[in-house]
Amino acid sequence: MPRIAEEIAVGCRPEEVFALVSDPESDPRWRSDVRSVERLSGEPSAPGTVYRQRVGALGGEATAVVEVAEVVPGRSITFAIREPVTARGGYEVEPVGAGALVRFWLELPSSGGLRRVADKAIAAAIARGARGDLARLKALLER
Repeated sequence: MPRIAEEIAVGCRPEEVFALVSDPESDPRWRSDVRSVERLSGEPSAPGTVYRQRVGALGGEATAVVEVAEVVPGRSITFAIREPVTARGGYEVEPVGAGALVRFWLELPSSGGLRRVADKAIAAAIARGARGDLARLKALLER
């Protein structure tokens, strides 16, 4: 299973950082591909809560259904992506000096044969997007 991981240091308190990355409804503010988010069930950012996201994909739009799988308050949130693909990912926040380190990770399902080449290209594109999103997160929080 390909695993993507990106991180960035942010000059804000970890609590501020976690409040933003653990709130899927704030994603359109800093994630470039997220157009809108709608909570379908559950309490905000609680395990079992399901969200529908409209995301930019391959020059068009797609709908993603994401469930909050696990939350360690102030520390980490894990999501299970149900549609249009199945995957797991999340954010981890830890104190570093006077700020915080934010890690994004995503595990994609594995493919076999020639599909592995495409998987690498997709993973590289997701990693580039994640780096850009983390830079936007940093800029938003450090304003």
